[in-house]
Amino acid sequence: MKHLTPVQRQQVVERLRLRQNGWKPFPGPQTEAYLSQADILLYGGAAGGGKTDLLLGVMYHEAVSQNVRAFVNGQFQTAVAERLNAAGSDFRPGNQSALTLGLRYEASQDLVPQLQVNLTHKCADQGALADTADTAGTVAYLSPGIIGKVGAGLQAYAFVQVPIFSNLSGYQLFPHWTGTLGLAYKF
Repeated sequence: MKHLTPVQRQQVVERLRLRQNGWKPFPGPQTEAYLSQADILLYGGAAGGGKTDLLLGVMYHEAVSQNVRAFVNGQFQTAVAERLNAAGSDFRPGNQSALTLGLRYEASQDLVPQLQVNLTHKCADQGALADTADTAGTVAYLSPGIIGKVGAGLQAYAFVQVPIFSNLSGYQLFPHWTGTLGLAYKF
């Protein structure tokens, strides 16, 4: 919150205070969990319905020179099973679209540097239980990374995402950068 003015900081504190004092669990399993004496509870997902999503995606890649490949990946996600009218289920997550554009330098299969731009747009959540003012927005990241061969069929990868554009509604947490490390195995 360092980048916020004192007035903006106070507004965030007030909104958090209102949410904390105004929150109550849904009747049924959430209330039982809230009142439970258990030390550990497992989180079961978002409020209410909307937990069944449809995910559509497409990917295209093509060589642009002997060692360079370009790729485009598009994805759309939407909730398909929501019950905005059922008791305790007045929530639906907003639709989300993502587009990735990138280049890979494939002179060696042992070490492949990659540069991509990731664009994501999310519509506001819906329903009486949704935080409609603080859930929508568009962000773009520049993502340099590298993929390396570790063994037969096994690859390690590392990427950093640095934001280059953001247009978020309301108050949302937004990282200055993110990092990803992982392993992938090809059968």
